[in-house]
Amino acid sequence: MADQLAGAHPLDRVVYRNGTRMPVRAWAEAATPARTAVAYNAGTLAVAREHGVQLVEVFDGYDCG
Repeated sequence: MADQLAGAHPLDRVVYRNGTRMPVRAWAEAATPARTAVAYNAGTLAVAREHGVQLVEVFDGYDCG
């Protein structure tokens, strides 16, 4: 997936809001697990709705900043 993201964004650098300039490959490698997590969470909620779950509790792990 990182290769696809890097290929779709043929840039030398990605500039973040704070002005940090990152190589596009590093950005793509960081974006890959984030996009995967979003898709996983959306799927989990869709299955929960299908099974009539009306309430979920969402929290980060102890080591999350």
